[in-house]
Amino acid sequence: MQSMIKQMCKSELNESDIKAICKSRDFPSDGASSRDIFENFFISTIGIKEALNSLTYEEIVFLHLLNKINKEVDIEYFDRLYVCSRPAGGYDDRTFNQRYKETLKNVMNNLVRKGVLIIIEREVYFTSTRMKRLRFRFPPEFADFLPPIVRASKFNKSGNFKSEILRNKLIEIIGGKQKQSPLNERPFTLAIKNGDLTIGTEKFRVTHLLKWQQACWHASVKDKTSMLNTDMTPIEVTLYALSQLQEHEWLAAESLAVILKIFTGKESDHPENICEVGWEWGCLIKVMSDGKTYYRLG
Repeated sequence: MQSMIKQMCKSELNESDIKAICKSRDFPSDGASSRDIFENFFISTIGIKEALNSLTYEEIVFLHLLNKINKEVDIEYFDRLYVCSRPAGGYDDRTFNQRYKETLKNVMNNLVRKGVLIIIEREVYFTSTRMKRLRFRFPPEFADFLPPIVRASKFNKSGNFKSEILRNKLIEIIGGKQKQSPLNERPFTLAIKNGDLTIGTEKFRVTHLLKWQQACWHASVKDKTSMLNTDMTPIEVTLYALSQLQEHEWLAAESLAVILKIFTGKESDHPENICEVGWEWGCLIKVMSDGKTYYRLG
């Protein structure tokens, strides 16, 4: 990270970029007097909270994603954030630079020149296009200043929790009935071996029940959410978003739409359905208020 920041400050930014960052981050007047001084200011947390608060909600969600995956991304990764026009009919005969020129402009003006994102050029032997060589990263030191990813509502209610899911699973050991599972149950079958309660091939732990519930949740929605080549599945995104809630905070399913789109790179099919199935398997708690359904982790 230090070498990336040094490279950016030394060679990637022009004088106009540096002045814009100094203004956004409200650096002292000598912040742009030399590249070394500017680098020291950039890696500090001066003005980072204000700069992050100036971003759109979608940009904040995107930076949460970069912080979560903790790796460099290329310009194509920003498709999920800045949707630029594409030719009708699906075929695009433009060059790479033509396709991503507007995206790069948005990234530079809205994130790099705000002083919240690192940009460098990597040596990539198989391309001579600079835009393809550009890499971006969000400094983890800035993560504590990110505005919340969730737009939560506060209710002092206990909510509705399907506790019978766990009860019924446990009594299968004595032949009790449980909710029909969409899984191959073998990895999660309860049994008594040599006097010990086991689940699958492992000694029983409560955490294994949570894994079983979440596996059932995944299996129940796999036909309703396309298999995506993403860093996180829609359910993993949902769990991550709900894990950010504080005490007495709840999240409306519809509020997940932006988070799901940016984290998976695809428009999500019915976040309400994802949450409702999670509740059906006892992974989530829900509450009704003013005709809306809100969720939090079980």
